[in-house]
Amino acid sequence: MPTKQPAPTGQKPEPNGIDPALVDRLVRALESIAAQGQQAPTAVTSGIDNHDHHGPRPDPVRSRAARDYDVLRGLLGRADAPLPLRMHRKNEGYDTFVVIDDPIPPAARTAIVESPGDGKSGQLTEHIAIPDNGKGELELDEISADMPISRVELVDCHDALVAFGPSLPVFKS
Repeated sequence: MPTKQPAPTGQKPEPNGIDPALVDRLVRALESIAAQGQQAPTAVTSGIDNHDHHGPRPDPVRSRAARDYDVLRGLLGRADAPLPLRMHRKNEGYDTFVVIDDPIPPAARTAIVESPGDGKSGQLTEHIAIPDNGKGELELDEISADMPISRVELVDCHDALVAFGPSLPVFKS
């Protein structure tokens, strides 16, 4: 079992307990992986023209990999990365909500909530406008309280990831 090595002289451990040198090596490795593609991780396309004169269409696999890369950078506390936010679920009668506990970044316009669904529904994705009322309550229409949530992403008006939340288990009252 690997042991945690102390931070090199002059460097203090990050607040999350990760050695800064390890964080830097991990980020360099992630950036190296991202740079191996022909385009930057946030501009991911398949290069196939979709014939509607809007340019190449996004490659969903590479788009997901780019988002995962951004999430890792956010978890490592990089200044220019999306923010990890604390969230929880809440039920009020028949309504199910995802409640964002931390302040929502001002650039966030839409929340994308994904669930593997249940045996009948299959995978579900809901796009929810971020409310202007200052409350971080996202009302779910299709994802019910008995379905887990696998991802919550907040994107800006250009669909760039600005914040993300944890996966949330089935709501328990």
